[in-house]
Amino acid sequence: MLPLSEHFDACTRQPLLLLAAGAGILILWARHNAVSPEKSARLLKNIHRDYIVLLKERLKVTHNTVLLRFELPSQDPVQGPKGKFEYAGRGRFVMESDSMLCIAWHIGLVAAGTGVTPMLQLLRHMFADVNAFTRVSMVDVNHSEEDIIMHKELDEYAQHQRRTFRLCHVLTKMPQRSRPLPTHAQYLAGPLTKAIMEEFLPQPSSYSVILLEVCQPALRNIGHDRQRVLVY
Repeated sequence: MLPLSEHFDACTRQPLLLLAAGAGILILWARHNAVSPEKSARLLKNIHRDYIVLLKERLKVTHNTVLLRFELPSQDPVQGPKGKFEYAGRGRFVMESDSMLCIAWHIGLVAAGTGVTPMLQLLRHMFADVNAFTRVSMVDVNHSEEDIIMHKELDEYAQHQRRTFRLCHVLTKMPQRSRPLPTHAQYLAGPLTKAIMEEFLPQPSSYSVILLEVCQPALRNIGHDRQRVLVY
């Protein structure tokens, strides 16, 4: 048994929950807000996984002690996909293979169709940090304007984050308009070419990183080091 002080977070006094998992033990901790609804979801975490559990019962034992009973997650093991790298914030990427740290001042993103979704997660994470000034240049390739996933969100980033974010939509079928949209995003006729990537992506350097799911050979032709080209 651990001493009582080691069972709780020193700042928030968060209760630890021990879960038997086969031959091992998972140590999880539950974040609980006393003013939140009793039936709301609670997030239990360890360093590897997230578990969503429901608070089933809340019993006040004394004036400063509350007993919480959670519905535990299924005992069936689940193994999900694991990425090749992790974004650690402010232009830092940690490679899964060798734990190498890759740092960039300017990040280039090349997405096509549904491949934009993991990059949206990255953008949301980056723009949530108001003190981060890493530059991002993105090329999003689609058949038509109607096919652009999260079109409004991307164009809003292009407007509100324009000091650090540059966006280019490459479309096979260009929209027919009498005048251009009032947006800071640019629209170019496809297909995606080497010239477009040279214009909109960071120049090859030891301070740039490219994330993509397409056109990896073309980037090598431009001169990007393959060690600084990360593929989803």
